[in-house]
Amino acid sequence: MPAPRHRAKKDHNQAEIVDGLRKCGVAVLDPSAVGGGCPDIAASRRGRTVFIEIKNPERSGKQRKPMENQTAWMNSWQGETACVESLDEALSVMGIGK
Repeated sequence: MPAPRHRAKKDHNQAEIVDGLRKCGVAVLDPSAVGGGCPDIAASRRGRTVFIEIKNPERSGKQRKPMENQTAWMNSWQGETACVESLDEALSVMGIGK
């Protein structure tokens, strides 16, 4: 039997981004159980879905960039993907202006 998969830690800004998107009418799904580099959230609005990787702006260097498996996943996905550090960036990705 395979060892249980360790869940990756969520960046501290993920809850703020998810809550903010939902308040603006965006449906948000947490696909963290998928693993294999799948982004942190799937966000959908008006028939458009974007897989979004959330990074912590307080980290530096490599920790602020998607890991190799995350980059590979986003490059192989045939739909829209994005990497954001803030709610404003996530809103912009979803076509919502302030």
